[in-house]
Amino acid sequence: MKPILTALFLSLLLLSSPTLAEPSWFNKGAIYASPNIITSFDRSAFSSIKYKGREVLDVYNMCKKDWYEDNAFLFEATYSDNQTLELQLESKFLNNASAEVAAQRYAKKLGQIPYLFRKGVDSASILLKNCTIGGGSGNIIINTGDAFFLTSMGILEETLLHEAGHAGFDDKYKHDPAWKRAQKKDGQYISWYARDFTEREDLAESMVLFYAVYFRPKSLSEADFDFVLNTMPHRIKYFVKILGLEERKLTY
Repeated sequence: MKPILTALFLSLLLLSSPTLAEPSWFNKGAIYASPNIITSFDRSAFSSIKYKGREVLDVYNMCKKDWYEDNAFLFEATYSDNQTLELQLESKFLNNASAEVAAQRYAKKLGQIPYLFRKGVDSASILLKNCTIGGGSGNIIINTGDAFFLTSMGILEETLLHEAGHAGFDDKYKHDPAWKRAQKKDGQYISWYARDFTEREDLAESMVLFYAVYFRPKSLSEADFDFVLNTMPHRIKYFVKILGLEERKLTY
């Protein structure tokens, strides 16, 4: 076949290839894909907690998108995989006893994130606020109002996994040329959130669904599993490489 005709044939073949329908959660975000990617019944690596006193810290207010100073209660959480996290609870908790109750609750939740995805997190700020949970530069911000809402929907653990992506992976990987190449080769996005806020959200969104298809395929429907594999194959290969995982065929 002549080169021009060959190119035309391939172009028509690509245009006629079936595409998988976007799942119902596409327009919500990756954390809504399934409440079973990580569940409240999963083992936690959390082992102990210790009160360290109080310290004035700069804390980020997700509601006002600004920083403020707070005389926070500090706790050190220890995990069975040899990680320690500093938990910073704002002064609205009134005393260290009430702060410790919340510290224990969220230390356990953070311990349900597998170490490979949690190892870049070094602290968590736990705040009595109703704005969204966030994360970045080693820190996860847990606003308890949003945490209770997400718990009621069964997706707090998935949200913390997403935020661990921001806290532990963004600074190191989101500008990596290899990540940029993977995005370009895929040419698609796993959710509207990843698509519309690519620079900020694509890595964290993709990481949640990578965890699902690699470690918990049955947490997704078979159709959603296929959608993830077909939407981000090069991103999947990228995560396998940076996490030092086995390269293997992913099956449902």
